[in-house]
Amino acid sequence: MTAAHTPPDDVDSADVLWGEAMEAVIRVKAMPAGPEAERAARHWRARSPAHAAAWAEAERVWRVAGALPAAHAARWNREPARPGRRAVLAGAGALAAGGAALLLAPDAWHRLRGDAVTGTAELRELELPDGSRVTLGPGSVLRAVMTPGERGVVLAEGVAFFTVRPDPDRPFVVDAGSLSVRVLGTAFELRRGEGRATVAVQHGSVRVQPAGSAAPATLTAGEWLSAGEDGAVARGAASPDRIAAWRDRMLVVDQRPIAEVAAELGRWHHGRILILDDGFGRRPVSGVFDLDQPEAALRALVRPYGGRVRRVTGWLLLVDAG
Repeated sequence: MTAAHTPPDDVDSADVLWGEAMEAVIRVKAMPAGPEAERAARHWRARSPAHAAAWAEAERVWRVAGALPAAHAARWNREPARPGRRAVLAGAGALAAGGAALLLAPDAWHRLRGDAVTGTAELRELELPDGSRVTLGPGSVLRAVMTPGERGVVLAEGVAFFTVRPDPDRPFVVDAGSLSVRVLGTAFELRRGEGRATVAVQHGSVRVQPAGSAAPATLTAGEWLSAGEDGAVARGAASPDRIAAWRDRMLVVDQRPIAEVAAELGRWHHGRILILDDGFGRRPVSGVFDLDQPEAALRALVRPYGGRVRRVTGWLLLVDAG
């Protein structure tokens, strides 16, 4: 068994035990586990009645999640696509694929990857070396790559709002994996996660180049473009004053999938959100949600479809179709 990380102040020792138990259950039930792992799990359960109770609860959660369709089994032994993956793990297979390190200490990956990092529910204001400003949203990783001829930034994970200082001689370029954004001076939001990147312009204009064979596009105020690692590109319009509303701790969504919105809420929730039904997670929702109350927002999010949110210890929220 590995040692548990130091939990947030609002998490008690029972939650720490449950976290350790969940790690062991994942190792034993979802990954190739030899006799040594089985013995270690038995020894851990036998340490005290509290350990045994935590194991039983973790096993119960695993059984609930394990009742998903067999199609999820193909994901059980797959390596995660990106260490920084956070927030929503769609189905038990994805929970296992992410592994205990992501379940228990997701921020540890981020600290290895970026110049600027934010934790759960944290907003951070930054000034880049060229004088441009960035508001970094929760669970985000930003890396600056400045050169004499170009101002470069990599958004490795999360969401950021950029106010770019004009400089005709040095374009400002942001790499977000499945798309890159090139500007001279403007303000825009960029988000990256779950294999997709989206840019939305508040004022000015940007030149967007999706990865792959998609043609570049110019966006102006109120326009957005989203590109996936699979090559799929979508484009639309939104009210400029609603762009990056998370800076005021509000989330405004219009016909976005439940799973995608839950992932955003997960950046504000001190724990994990697990969606047990991929089909339910794809249903579209619209609304305005208070990011200071992520659990209440999640319940409001799924209520129109009869969805149910169940709390399992202080960390884990399970979402199903009800």
